[in-house]
Amino acid sequence: MFSAGGTMETAQAVCADVDTPSAETDSAESWLHADEIIDLMIQLTDKSLLFSEPQNEETRFNFLETIHEFAREKLKQSGEESTIRNRHLAYFCQIAERVEIEIEYENQTAWLNRCEAEHNNMRAALDWSLQGGGDLRAGIRLAASLGLFWYLHSHFVEGLERSKVFLQKARELDDEKVLAKLRFRTADLHLHQAEYRP
Repeated sequence: MFSAGGTMETAQAVCADVDTPSAETDSAESWLHADEIIDLMIQLTDKSLLFSEPQNEETRFNFLETIHEFAREKLKQSGEESTIRNRHLAYFCQIAERVEIEIEYENQTAWLNRCEAEHNNMRAALDWSLQGGGDLRAGIRLAASLGLFWYLHSHFVEGLERSKVFLQKARELDDEKVLAKLRFRTADLHLHQAEYRP
């Protein structure tokens, strides 16, 4: 489900289970813990199925596209696609909300760069949230939180297009706070595009 790769932290957050498995419902072997994710990623890298590249102060991991397609197909066949993709969406929603706060302080550049590095993952998460099994509320929160990033990093056209889609969806739900934030961010993007008509 990752787009343009991810870090060890993102892989652990999305793919590792945080609960202790129940003996009645799951075998211990079917659960991956954070330390197992590290071992698996090292093994995949050693076998050249996964490649790593340094970026700023962290390492990003990615598949070759043919391997990526195979992995996507396996995810679909597992019956866990919706669960894993919604975890991916929830994680990047949390990151975007954190970025929105942190860019008001002294580490603005570092957080904006982190958001840029994960932008493809956030795009994929937004797209998923509009699908049948996607968590639409989380997608709306993500779009609302990305508004300032889109503005500050000059993603005006894309930001406006996506904001319009999620603004329409947000009107159908009952979260006034998120709707207000999304309206505000969308208005900022309209203003930069010199679009003054409602």
